[in-house]
Amino acid sequence: MASIVERVQSGITITVPPPQPEDGIINYLSQVGQIGLIVVVAIAAGAMSFDSRGGISTFLRSRANGMWELVAPRFTVNAAGRRPRQHPRIAGRVVRDCVTPRVAARRRDARRSAVRVGVPVFVVAVVAASASFTRGTLGTVGIALAVLIALSIVGTIGAVHDWLPSTLSGATVELLSTTQLADYTASLLTAIAAAALLVWLSVARLGRREI
Repeated sequence: MASIVERVQSGITITVPPPQPEDGIINYLSQVGQIGLIVVVAIAAGAMSFDSRGGISTFLRSRANGMWELVAPRFTVNAAGRRPRQHPRIAGRVVRDCVTPRVAARRRDARRSAVRVGVPVFVVAVVAASASFTRGTLGTVGIALAVLIALSIVGTIGAVHDWLPSTLSGATVELLSTTQLADYTASLLTAIAAAALLVWLSVARLGRREI
């Protein structure tokens, strides 16, 4: 940056602050956030759309004691992502850093970990519920993305912004600067409650679906 400024400046003093590790993290999270969301939705939709093929659907349904046995593992694996074993440690780290004095960096890491748990849980729950309204993977992806985009648009309204699960999508970046985990308590609780309701809806609707 210093070399670029030195070559293009024309009598104007430009001061460039030294780069910080947080700057790289913020840029990375901003760029991959939307792509990662689409990937999570697509993978979860493929797992939840087991009714898209009649033979597989009949095979699975005839061997399960109930729809919960088909939905629960698919929801859990996709919500946990590739690092399910880290979730207990994340929860423990959040509690530990809230009740004991730690350096600011450790507390920020714990806050971001709490948010990272809430976002995929809600997103996969939306996908699960979407799968109960259509049989195909593409249809499930379309409905889920439409719901998530609609929530983001509604989130621009200040009165409900703090309560919407979509607020958590930008929390990981914002927690690196000035916001606190308490600023996202309402949206985190809403995401967890909504996820439970959506999974229940998925189980209920898929259980009544005719093959």
